[in-house]
Amino acid sequence: MAAARLVVPFTYSQQQSRRIPGLSEQVQPLRDKSLFWHALWDECGRPHAGYVADCMRRTRAAYHYCMRNVRKTRSQAVARIAEADRTAKNCRGHVT
Repeated sequence: MAAARLVVPFTYSQQQSRRIPGLSEQVQPLRDKSLFWHALWDECGRPHAGYVADCMRRTRAAYHYCMRNVRKTRSQAVARIAEADRTAKNCRGHVT
């Protein structure tokens, strides 16, 4: 079995790799900013109100909003590809 893994090439599917296109370009800066404000909020004693608490909440919300949009864009792209593949298969079946 180990020899087969060395010789036979294999690839991972999108589901297995769980990589998200656009993550490093779009989401990573917002994640870093969110983590910075969260650490600062934590160092300030986790206040419930005030400038630090507001910035922490705002940056966390922006990060999560961007993550949702990137995931939604990915799922829409996968759906478009699947639809195009189904359409191509249907067209090939009807061509004589």
